[in-house]
Amino acid sequence: SRTLDGPAPGADHFGMVARTRLMLPTGRWRLKTLSDDGVRVSVDGRPVLENWTWHGPTPNEAVFEQPAPGEVDLLVEHFEIDGYAVLRFEIEEAGPDE
Repeated sequence: SRTLDGPAPGADHFGMVARTRLMLPTGRWRLKTLSDDGVRVSVDGRPVLENWTWHGPTPNEAVFEQPAPGEVDLLVEHFEIDGYAVLRFEIEEAGPDE
C-alpha cells in the first residue's frame, strides 16, 4: 500500500496505472477484474485482458500460461469517466481445463 502526495483526483474523470513484479510458479493463472469504467491488464508487456470502454461495474476474466517459474511484470491500467467508480483486481491459479 502506498500513500499518494497531493490532492485526491476526485470521483470522476481520472485514470491510474499500477505495476508490480510477482514471482509465479509454472502453471495457468486467472486474472479477474471488476471495473467501472475501462480496464486493461498486461503480463510481461503482452495484453491479456482488455475492456477499454465506458461501462458500469463489469466483471472480466482472462487466463494466461506461465511456462516456467519466474518473475512476471503485471501492468493494470484503469480510467473512470463518471458515475460509479470501482476497480478490483485478483490473480489466482487456474485449473488445467480452464
